[in-house]
Amino acid sequence: MKKIFSLYMTCGLFALTLLLAACGGADNTQASTPTTTTGNQTTSTVTASSTQNSNYAFLSYTGKGYTINYPPMWAVKPDDSNGTTFTNPSDKSAVLHVIVNDHSEAALQIEEGTSLKDRCKRSGNVPETVTINGVTWNQGEYRCSAATADGSDQEIRTLDMTKPVGNTYYSIAFYATPQNFDATVKHSFQTMTESFKVK
Repeated sequence: MKKIFSLYMTCGLFALTLLLAACGGADNTQASTPTTTTGNQTTSTVTASSTQNSNYAFLSYTGKGYTINYPPMWAVKPDDSNGTTFTNPSDKSAVLHVIVNDHSEAALQIEEGTSLKDRCKRSGNVPETVTINGVTWNQGEYRCSAATADGSDQEIRTLDMTKPVGNTYYSIAFYATPQNFDATVKHSFQTMTESFKVK
């Protein structure tokens, strides 16, 4: 009887060990972003890239010459010039746009067109440059009033590579309504931009 009980206990402990190993915690460490100031310019360097947040693992997308991670439920749609938009289906005002060009053009100009001077004002307090995975980007944040009467205002952050990669210029613009912008940066946009790599 003792041998049978001992056998059951051994099997039970083995099964529990397997269960605990299978349920091991995911690595949810967030990237550290140290900020330094040089002269009149503030720079930020991303030292690590997170591919998960507390709720789900991000998926990897491969575009023309680049990869980026994005939330699995977001809609992915190529634009008309080798770039891609990523849209949150539960908040369609939250969009990240990877822009691919064969010439230098600021992301804000591409997103907002010729009326941006009348509608967009610099906002936020972000470093003027940021380095992501070894590549330096110019960075800005803007509050833009709606271009149409039935539209909503947008908070936009733009990243423009300071130098082309080969003959290609990459830019990233991400935006949401001002009231949702900070939360979307924290839960999605930050992880997405920190994962961006040129192949």
